[in-house]
Amino acid sequence: MWYPSRHSVISALIILLLVISGGAKVVKADVTMAPVRLWGDLSYDYRYEDFDKTEDTIRQLVTLNMNANSYIWQPWFIRVSGGLGLTYSQLDQENSGSYASDIITGNALMSVLPQSRFPFEMQYRKTDSRVTGEATGSVPYSNTLYGVTQRYRSLDGTASVQARYDYNTQRSLGREKDISKLITLAMSKNYKKNLFKFDGKNENSFRKSTNVNYRRNNAVARHTYRPDSELSMENTLSVVETNDETTAYSNRNRQLQLFSNTFWRPRNSPTIGSAGLRYYKALTEQASTKSEGDTLNAYGSLSYSFSKRLRGSGGITATKTRSNGGDKFSSVQNMSLTFNPEEIKLGKYQYRWNTSGGLSNRSGDGIGGQRLSAQIAHNLQRRYALSPIEDITTTYNQGLSSEYDSRQRNRHRINHSASISWRQGKGGSSNYVRFMASDSRSVASEFHELYQALNLQITSSHSINYKSGLSGNLSWNASKNINDASSYDGFTTNASASLIYRHIKAFNIRRLLFISDLKIYKELSRPSYVYRQNRDQNVWDNRFEYGIGRLRLRLSLKMSEVGTVRSNLLWFKVSRFFGN
Repeated sequence: MWYPSRHSVISALIILLLVISGGAKVVKADVTMAPVRLWGDLSYDYRYEDFDKTEDTIRQLVTLNMNANSYIWQPWFIRVSGGLGLTYSQLDQENSGSYASDIITGNALMSVLPQSRFPFEMQYRKTDSRVTGEATGSVPYSNTLYGVTQRYRSLDGTASVQARYDYNTQRSLGREKDISKLITLAMSKNYKKNLFKFDGKNENSFRKSTNVNYRRNNAVARHTYRPDSELSMENTLSVVETNDETTAYSNRNRQLQLFSNTFWRPRNSPTIGSAGLRYYKALTEQASTKSEGDTLNAYGSLSYSFSKRLRGSGGITATKTRSNGGDKFSSVQNMSLTFNPEEIKLGKYQYRWNTSGGLSNRSGDGIGGQRLSAQIAHNLQRRYALSPIEDITTTYNQGLSSEYDSRQRNRHRINHSASISWRQGKGGSSNYVRFMASDSRSVASEFHELYQALNLQITSSHSINYKSGLSGNLSWNASKNINDASSYDGFTTNASASLIYRHIKAFNIRRLLFISDLKIYKELSRPSYVYRQNRDQNVWDNRFEYGIGRLRLRLSLKMSEVGTVRSNLLWFKVSRFFGN
């Protein structure tokens, strides 16, 4: 029996589209074909890829994309659209020889009753990383998606439902395909002062390339009650189940969480209250090991403004935990006062200060005790106006905090920070420089803690003329963290920079756009006890884009160094669009 080849099918499709694009009307049995809108593009790609870890490659592609949309009978009844991409790919590798291949991509969409309250959609889409350019430096792969969607909206607009099913396959070059099935359901309903929502998801993936079977079920139900501006209530119930299986192991995890929170703020009242409840349960099974536990947490708080500057609050939290090791119960009661006086003018300086204090009591299994804490901080700031477009601002902060605990070691800290910034702006140009230093350390304590940080930030943006502009950013950071568990080992420092240049009329050619984008990240130093891979990055992307009529040209050169891997990509693309 004879079967048509792939090339003959492609040729037939091209001829059919050309006949339709000729504007001919097909009349048969007194039925006139609906108008068809056609458009597309013909493009040529040249990509040169130079990688340190792999052989150099040159990929050339010729792609024809054809798209069409129309309707059946009437526009409100059924709308159809689709596209077909035909690509010829030529790959020349430095050591492995040359390969040629034909690539077919495309998409299709059918919408039934699209303007009704219950539209239905069927979707198909196939993509290939060799065509999109996502395969740069990696194994080429293709994705194929089949999707079905049904929506519903009630006549009064208070209820809506959406159900969707997706079947997706991914195939990498030289590997077996991976399959993913996804079912989603979303519902919402407004009823008087209540809003109900539900989101459900069921995902099943079978990765044949790694022989992993992955399943995930996720359901979230939400309820919101807002009778007025003074009271609001939020309730959430979520259930998550995951299961990973291979020939060597299985891992199963279940999580259930219930959260409820009520917020109360009476109008024209200095009182604010809130209360909530949270329940969490988890079950984990791995091979022959099984563990489970749950936690019940309840809390309530109330705050009161005695004046515009003085505010007090109090609250209670109770927690019960059950696990394989037994049951535990704990509770924390706390109260606090905060005072924020008004700003004080000291000549040309602005001075602010604030203070707060709190008392808490812990009771329960193994965590009993009381804690008294107090903080006081102040801030001094001055602005120097050098000109109407230029100023300097200096800021100094100092704070002291103390904690006295009946069961744990007392903790006292003093914090200092200072910053100076310079700002200038005029027309389309602006400059900003800021340097900040901070020091936080323990004093008169039973243990030693120290945290220091330095930061320099420089940003600049300039309009060279009405056709071009330059913007950049430079950041330098240094930090040091010392405690009883670590010894001094110097600062961890890093720097990053970016520079972008744009020109909308390069070489004085109209519509010729040039963009140069440089990004640099460098880790300058780190403590010797910190082990991790080199994360330095240097990426410089330059591209020209030109368009006239339906012709588009693009030339780009991207040079990158990520860690120890260097790569260069030269990409030239020319496209010619046609159709309506």
